Amino acid sequence: MQQEFQQLVTELTKTEEEQKTVKNKVEKSDALVKNLSSELTRWERSSLNFKDDMASLAGDVLLSSGILTYIGFFDHY
Repeated sequence: MQQEFQQLVTELTKTEEEQKTVKNKVEKSDALVKNLSSELTRWERSSLNFKDDMASLAGDVLLSSGILTYIGFFDHY
């Protein structure tokens, strides 16, 4: 009877340790998910900014090439 009780106490201790380990892992996982959700909003904003930048790319290139052509004229003299 004493030996059986000792086995049950040992099993209970192991189970409690496993419970603490699992609880710690769940807390870390929850924190990771929260951090990743904030990254999702940052990526979405970045994607919208990229679309705006791509829309104005042709005009930016045209303006830059015009400036370089104008500056290039004065470079020869």
